[in-house]
Amino acid sequence: MKLTNASVTINETASIEDCLGHKGGAIEGFGNSIIIVEGTIKNNQGSDSAGAIYVENSTIELKGNANTQGNVGHHQASAIYLLSGNELTMEDNDDVITGNEVINQYGGGVAVIKSTITMNEGSITNN
Repeated sequence: MKLTNASVTINETASIEDCLGHKGGAIEGFGNSIIIVEGTIKNNQGSDSAGAIYVENSTIELKGNANTQGNVGHHQASAIYLLSGNELTMEDNDDVITGNEVINQYGGGVAVIKSTITMNEGSITNN
């Protein structure tokens, strides 16, 4: 899914699974607001970077058991790549970024360049 200046909410039982993209296996975005509430992003691949989500100048909120798992980034960031001017907020204890893999370079779980992460709760483990 490629987004530009959009607002997206992934709710409850919604999921993005088994997708392949160049930057961001599930979502590639520029200037967006992405909210994941109890949704799942899993088993996606980014052939360049970010197995799950690649964003620039965007905000991402993970809330209420949001789950990002089993994603593969081939060069940078196994799950989420924040490149320039982004904000990632993890709100709840059950928000999880886990079991993601980066093949080359860096960013097991999350890669952050000129961006901000706020973890009020949640976990980034086993990436």
